[in-house]
Amino acid sequence: MLRIGLILHSRRKDALEYAARIVRYLTKRGISVCAEDAFAGDLGVAPFSAVSGADIIVSLGGDGTLLRGVPYALDWKAALLGINMGRVGFLTEAEPGDIEAVLEAVINGQYDVDERAVLHVESGGDHWHALNDVVLSRGGRARLTTINAWVDEELSGRYVADGVVVATPTGSTGY
Repeated sequence: MLRIGLILHSRRKDALEYAARIVRYLTKRGISVCAEDAFAGDLGVAPFSAVSGADIIVSLGGDGTLLRGVPYALDWKAALLGINMGRVGFLTEAEPGDIEAVLEAVINGQYDVDERAVLHVESGGDHWHALNDVVLSRGGRARLTTINAWVDEELSGRYVADGVVVATPTGSTGY
């Protein structure tokens, strides 16, 4: 059974209203819906923490909201679909007025998945993924920092600088 996950812009009341509309639309069609833990109760659906994944994650917000969905999409091997409710919407695919048409296409399998390169970053024992870019900087220190860049487990370069921006072909939405 198809399961759709919802991620919402946390400061937009209309995102919650559109999400409730999506939940009604999908449940009438027998589609299972889950949402980020912070919104699941308001929407009456299962929280992300209680499910084993989703097939498609719908992001209601701007680029920042969509980027919050990247870890879920990677962990669950799910497609990520952005509905633009933000200011930029560079990474989103549709506008709020198109929600029903977009959902109907998803239900009917009438969509293409655009495979994107993702950066895997490790620093100080932490690791994360980035869809568009990573900024490595010296922070508040008044001295240069040394950055070793590895590509496919080979040293690609060593940089002594204030910082480095590494971007995927998706590109940076903030620079």
